[in-house]
Amino acid sequence: MESIIFYQDIGENSVSFREEHLGRKGLSLALLTKFKLPVPPFFIIPTGVFKDYISRISKNVNIGTIEELRKEVVSTPLPPEYHDSIADSYRKLSGFGKAWVAVRGSISAPKHPNISFSGQLDTFLNIRDVNEIELAIKEIYASLFNESVYEYLRKNNVPYSDVSVSIIVQKMIQSEVSGIMYTFDPITMNRNNVSIEAVFGLGDVLNDGTINPDIYVVSKNSYEVVEKKIVPQEWMKVRRIGDISSLEHVQKIKISKVWQYSQKLDENLIKDLANVGSRVESIIDPFQIVEWTMEGGNIWILQIKAVSTKLLSEDKLPTQDQRISTMEVEQKSARIDESLQEPVPEIKKRKKSAEIQETLLFLGNAASPGTAYGRALVLSAEVLKQDMLLEELLAEATKETILVTEEFSSKLEPFFYKIGGVITNYGGINSDAAITSRELNLPAIVGTRIATVFIQNGTLLKIDGASGTVYRIDALPEIEGDGSHTKKAPSLSKASREASQVTTNEYSLPTKSRLSDAPENDVFKLFVPNYLGNSHYLLVDDQSKADPDLDYSGVLVNVKEITAASSKKFKKLKHNISGALYLVLEDNASVDSVMEKKRKLSAYNLRRSRKIRIILEVGSFFTLLNLERFIGLNIDGFVFNLEKLSATYGNGATTIDDNLLLLLQSNIQKVKQQQLHILACAIPSEFITTPLSKEIISIAKSGCNSIIVNSGKKSVSNDTIVEFSSAYQSAILTKE
Repeated sequence: MESIIFYQDIGENSVSFREEHLGRKGLSLALLTKFKLPVPPFFIIPTGVFKDYISRISKNVNIGTIEELRKEVVSTPLPPEYHDSIADSYRKLSGFGKAWVAVRGSISAPKHPNISFSGQLDTFLNIRDVNEIELAIKEIYASLFNESVYEYLRKNNVPYSDVSVSIIVQKMIQSEVSGIMYTFDPITMNRNNVSIEAVFGLGDVLNDGTINPDIYVVSKNSYEVVEKKIVPQEWMKVRRIGDISSLEHVQKIKISKVWQYSQKLDENLIKDLANVGSRVESIIDPFQIVEWTMEGGNIWILQIKAVSTKLLSEDKLPTQDQRISTMEVEQKSARIDESLQEPVPEIKKRKKSAEIQETLLFLGNAASPGTAYGRALVLSAEVLKQDMLLEELLAEATKETILVTEEFSSKLEPFFYKIGGVITNYGGINSDAAITSRELNLPAIVGTRIATVFIQNGTLLKIDGASGTVYRIDALPEIEGDGSHTKKAPSLSKASREASQVTTNEYSLPTKSRLSDAPENDVFKLFVPNYLGNSHYLLVDDQSKADPDLDYSGVLVNVKEITAASSKKFKKLKHNISGALYLVLEDNASVDSVMEKKRKLSAYNLRRSRKIRIILEVGSFFTLLNLERFIGLNIDGFVFNLEKLSATYGNGATTIDDNLLLLLQSNIQKVKQQQLHILACAIPSEFITTPLSKEIISIAKSGCNSIIVNSGKKSVSNDTIVEFSSAYQSAILTKE
């Protein structure tokens, strides 16, 4: 195998390294180290290891698709020689004890220098011990074969054979302050300044936009701070001791009121950081994004990456008309409090731009230049939970819609392609909302803190993404060819009406012939394929189909693949029953794999709702031990496949190993407090007996509220189903 490269071996007299072996991030770290910039200790696992590992796995004749290859990568142990070499390098990096490290992927694609590949591979922070490092490495390798990466490569005409991956294992710094630095001003595109964002604690909160950072704009010539914005911070992310059930050992802690309003970096550290930015730019290339952290007054560079060329195009530069002076802002800010008390004007016509009356509402962080006029569409956290309502609002959105929300969410991404502008409560210029907006030439203002509170749905707004200013206006500008045309503002009143109409019975059931009159929200559900028995909850698999003349309280489908044909089948089932359709996503080896499947379903207009429930199968010990990682993915429950889990112990079809049973009980009890809709066990029909076996009683008492008969040779009669259901429900309700 290729030798692992240790940071101490990189010096001025070392051999010249290439992207082909180290990947882009690895090569940049090698250059930073060679030129004596402050980089935390690290080692690089070169691309040759990835190529050899994938080559070995690809010899498996059962692998026929990229998805199957990805699954095999996650489940296959690294060869012993790799394990030993990684263990030696980790010990060398750690010294005494076991160091906390970050594990990152580094793309190598020397034939495609103009394609960024930014954000395509997974990253894991606060990893400890060799086993966790190896698990993170395999997850990163597997992330290259995600659907999103596949689509990215396809759109950019990059064959998989041109891409490889190296791994960077870098010592974690106990971050007191972290952030992002642009070696230019990303809003004005001024190359004479650097722009710095800073937060207390770990800096990954800048990408997801959950914390508004301090912003410092610094002159490269004098290293003086020419612009400064201090933002209070109530909590921060820090390292915590954890276990292997979660690859990222972090927790949120509150910041004392004394420190919440303090400046994150003092003037000297700001100047030091700006100086580092200038050195990075001179060594690597202009237009770099530098990820940095600070501990004990020392600045460390964690990684750097080039800015997408989309952000550097001439049409992104704000014009003089789009800029607003500090004096103008100060003069208009005096009217903010008064303007907030004014009622939303009733608009009957459009006006020429010069005739529109503007009232300054408030300021935020300029995130993407440009000016937009439109009606406010305020999406609160409660609205984001209602998928069907979001679909309706998305259909009504136009370029004259200004999206107002707390922070960026994957559910909001489709809106960005239709609307005219964005305002968020939280986030900085490196948040997902800001980056996405700049990529799409969409005016955006982030970090306002108050937007969703002070803006009413339907308010007419003007936003200036170059200055971060939000105005209330009395009319929309005229549209060429039709000065009288107006677009009705999306109404959120329907959300309130729908919410108030949710009753104990989630579904109104039609009068079709039913197999049972049991309501959908019974404590216990028993899903049975119709070739083994008749239940009002149906399992649809390769051997069974739903009877169109019967109505079901619920139909469960094991989703093996998501295609146009299978999606059509799911939709037909959904419309033919009055109960819910349960889509069980099989073999979920990682959070990414679940997100891929949900994105595919969403592309076919199959989204989680009261009518469609998204369930995850737990069929491997990796998934079982990582349940808490999956709960936050907006799912409705888990199906524990006992046959797949029991296969590890080599037991027969009608027994469950005692150790497995204890493991199941503890993990089910962990997640049952999350109020998930389904916690089910999939078992063969031989288990459907009365009196209940001791294993089934244990499963019932641990919190499983459903049973799925997914196999077996024993048919179950209606009497057996009734007796088993009654006994199981009694076991659920019986206290220990």
